[in-house]
Amino acid sequence: MTTMTTTTTMTKRLPILLGMILAACGTERKPSPTLLVELQVTPPVARIASGLAQKLTATAVYEDGHTQDLSSLVAWSSTDTATASVDASGLVTGAAAGSVQVVASLQGKTSASNVAVTQAALLSMEVVPSLLKVPIGAEVRAVAQGHLSDGSVVDLTSQVDWSTPDGALTLQTPGLALASVMGPARLYATLQEMQAFVDLEVTDAAITSLAVAAARDLSALPKGVRAPLTVHATFTDGARLDVTAGATWSTNELAIALVESGAVVGLEPGSAQLEARYQGATASLAVTVTPAELVGLSLTPPVATVPLGTFVPLQALGTYTDGSVGDLTGQATWSSADPAAVQVSNVAGEAGHAFGLLRYAQSVVTAQVPGTGLSATSLVEVVAPVVTSFSIDQAATVKSRIFLAGTDLQLSATATFTDGTTADATALLRWESFSPAVALADLAVPGLVHGLSTGTATIVVTLPHNPTIWMSVEVYVR
Repeated sequence: MTTMTTTTTMTKRLPILLGMILAACGTERKPSPTLLVELQVTPPVARIASGLAQKLTATAVYEDGHTQDLSSLVAWSSTDTATASVDASGLVTGAAAGSVQVVASLQGKTSASNVAVTQAALLSMEVVPSLLKVPIGAEVRAVAQGHLSDGSVVDLTSQVDWSTPDGALTLQTPGLALASVMGPARLYATLQEMQAFVDLEVTDAAITSLAVAAARDLSALPKGVRAPLTVHATFTDGARLDVTAGATWSTNELAIALVESGAVVGLEPGSAQLEARYQGATASLAVTVTPAELVGLSLTPPVATVPLGTFVPLQALGTYTDGSVGDLTGQATWSSADPAAVQVSNVAGEAGHAFGLLRYAQSVVTAQVPGTGLSATSLVEVVAPVVTSFSIDQAATVKSRIFLAGTDLQLSATATFTDGTTADATALLRWESFSPAVALADLAVPGLVHGLSTGTATIVVTLPHNPTIWMSVEVYVR
């Protein structure tokens, strides 16, 4: 463990100690908001099933480049509450199939999300944990995934009711639990009449070491550049866990370098020591901030295409006088020349995401680094929507998939696209039988199955050029 450096006079020591305490508590520097220039609702395109919900975020962009989440302060409204309603926090709930705009308003600024509500039904739900064996005192994160009748998978983590009756886990936030007592544990997720669970085990494994790493070289960190940090803990049972979210940080030179939002930022030239702490274990990193100045900015890719209804990530790269290059995506202020065609996000974690809103349109997206006068552009073109999932129309009922040997069965499929629309996709897909002795998929007529002999056959359907999108269905020959 590296010993923190302190000075000998109380006058110098108090600001440093105060800085270490604030850094350890996760305090961040937040510039005072100036003139509100734009309001952004993300995602700008959303698709939800009737009866389910999705959280929208309203982000304010100020004149100085500062952004702030104002989801709880804006006025939310729906253009058609019979299709979808929205509460004061921005949670949108689908009521009936159709399209609606959900609008956020504040100080004369407005922004909207185009929401498509589908009739897809929730067929099943599963709980996916970050690990199955949890050392006591560690956190386990779980995601509740819902499988819909249209073939899509949705994140229900914030919508389900979480519970754990065993006492081994202590729930903290939706999907996040602390391992409190050794022994078996079961984590439940409940939504409406559906329930899913996962079995875990809380072990007595203890931390043996802590390791910290940075996304870039910290021996020469240019002033103003951020470098994401990660923290991993190794336990006595050999497990190695990412504990970045639960670690706290301190620095012996608050004026030189500060850790905020999981990244170290260089403030002034000089050297500092960073220390991460997790469950009593510590690890340190040395950082040297250089006086290198930002002299150039570029966006990658310089030209991009994005399917209607989805986004393409853009990255802002800064070039410094010492020849180094830094990622400034999260520090830049993003804007679009035509936000009706392409909207670009300034939301933390999603900065630079350019969403395609208008088919066959294009817009110049600009990134500016506040206080430098530097900017760069990328041309983003919106192309036709692409398939995100599909469903086999006959999958809902067994009766529709029973036919006689010597006859044919015509299957069909409906695809859902990135813009939320649906269409017949039977001819777009590849149909194949994994039981050719029982039933054979016709090579010339998509979806047509020939019954050859009595039995059960599995028909696998895939999207050409994207085999990750697929599903299967069983047909029964009598």
